[in-house]
Amino acid sequence: MISVLVPGPTRSALASCFIPNPDAIVSTIPTVGFATGPEIGLPIHEFTVIALCGSAPFHAPAAGRTKLPAIIIFPMKVIFLNTCNGKIREGIAAFIKQQAPDTDVFCFQEVYQEMQTLSGELLRNYRMISGYKKVAEDNDFPQATYVRSDLELLSSEFVLENQPGAGLAVYTQINTQNTTIHLCNLHGTARPGDKLDTPQRINQSQELLDFFAEKKGMKIIGGDFNLRPETKSAQMFEENGYRSLIKDFRIRTTRNRLIWELYPENKQYFSDFVFVSPEVNVREFSVPTNEISDHLPLVLKVE
Repeated sequence: MISVLVPGPTRSALASCFIPNPDAIVSTIPTVGFATGPEIGLPIHEFTVIALCGSAPFHAPAAGRTKLPAIIIFPMKVIFLNTCNGKIREGIAAFIKQQAPDTDVFCFQEVYQEMQTLSGELLRNYRMISGYKKVAEDNDFPQATYVRSDLELLSSEFVLENQPGAGLAVYTQINTQNTTIHLCNLHGTARPGDKLDTPQRINQSQELLDFFAEKKGMKIIGGDFNLRPETKSAQMFEENGYRSLIKDFRIRTTRNRLIWELYPENKQYFSDFVFVSPEVNVREFSVPTNEISDHLPLVLKVE
């Protein structure tokens, strides 16, 4: 069996694909992974695409020769980012343009009108699920999840919207070939600014855990939690069986110079997290260093 891992942008090219040898894969499909087997070099005349991003399997037969299957697996890519309302417009626009070709879902926080307008211009082939909650003048939560339009979006709703003192979470349920992905875009309460435990923050985490406890399938909870890693409010997710990708991948910070120069007397290194349930097969996770916001993007690929 030959297994080929390809990014999202190459999907449309596969419908008429004929792969006579491994070199053809390299030259015609920009692969991100290639696993070989004893049949390498044999012609492939029927293959099945298993798309974890919602596309149905299909077959591309070629007459006259022996059939040999190949499984093509598409990773699903999700990006979490507190956009700081797109204040660094050129930088964040360039980042979105660079990432959009192979990103399935963008989970943005601090999406006020300026950022919503920019996202609308750059993400025309995405559906927007947006919400707003105001707790206080300096503690409000405009955020939006952008789901690529060819994905099957089963449902969406807001979590925490009626919980006093909590932030806001945008929940989306996305259908894939083998399972359902339950995705949460969270912006946790920002006050107090020390990001330490409070009863409101502990209740906020518990409310999310209770909401997702009833969901069957892959669960991904990410965003700007406004928490430190050592808080009970953050560790509750691991205590309930979730993996902390910030911890597992030894991420050193989710902030940058822009925030540290604003508050040099209170230098905080963390605020953003991604937690995944045991069913999630994480292929890649990274937090690239840039200055498109005062938060760093969290980039996740799952299979």
